[in-house]
Amino acid sequence: MFESVSILLSFRRFTAAKFAYNLVKYLDYEMERFGIKDKMRAGITTDNGSDIKCATSTGRCGVRIYCVAHGINLVLKYGLAIFEDPNPKR
Repeated sequence: MFESVSILLSFRRFTAAKFAYNLVKYLDYEMERFGIKDKMRAGITTDNGSDIKCATSTGRCGVRIYCVAHGINLVLKYGLAIFEDPNPKR
């Protein structure tokens, strides 16, 4: 039987343009640094941002899995406006 193991490799703040391209380069760098670049990876969990989806759609990190908790948080925050008054512009 397999057991799921989540590992945070690293984090970094990006300030340059072409975020998806820079993120792909950074993910490659981190996988090389940890010695997992040539290993089989189960997947990567991300939010549903277009830049993140673009960077992880290549399959280099395995299957991209959408973070359900992040989606539920967005629904509660913006869709149901439970924590604050709804923004009429949304």
